[in-house]
Amino acid sequence: MALEVVLHARASDIEAVYFRHGHFNPWRSAALARERRMMTGGIALAAVLLGLGWWLQGAAAAWEMLSAPVALLSFGVFGRSAWRLGRSRRRIRRFARKVEAAGPARLSMDDEGFILVYAGERHQVPWTLVRTASHAHDVVFLEADTSYLFPRSAMPAEAFEELLRLVRRHVPLLKPLPR
Repeated sequence: MALEVVLHARASDIEAVYFRHGHFNPWRSAALARERRMMTGGIALAAVLLGLGWWLQGAAAAWEMLSAPVALLSFGVFGRSAWRLGRSRRRIRRFARKVEAAGPARLSMDDEGFILVYAGERHQVPWTLVRTASHAHDVVFLEADTSYLFPRSAMPAEAFEELLRLVRRHVPLLKPLPR
């Protein structure tokens, strides 16, 4: 069975897929959990060193001088990682705006593969080149020579269900994504 659909992707829908579950949020992202723990530990260690300095009073300046670099280092490690995460977030936002600005795309799928015509370029991908596929209730990801993202909101509901059926039939490694 063949599927022909015009995709109308909005930047907000693409961002919703990428930014769900706190991904790319420095305070909630699992990617920065280690850095957040290091920062918290560094602040706690700096507080302990300051407390020891005040308690010992004679060698206070030495303990206080140790606490400042520990706190600054922990903030620096977290800040550097958060900046990288923010840079990735900005790239995704630029990508989403670019997709929306390109206008509608045309997707054709059949038992041989799929053809995506987007921004004047034609991407023809046979099913044998699709390495993995992932899906959630609102999106299908396909990995071939490049990544392909098909949000449910960009097409009619019945077209999304048909897309999911075709992908399930032709790509053996279809794995669900977390909601």
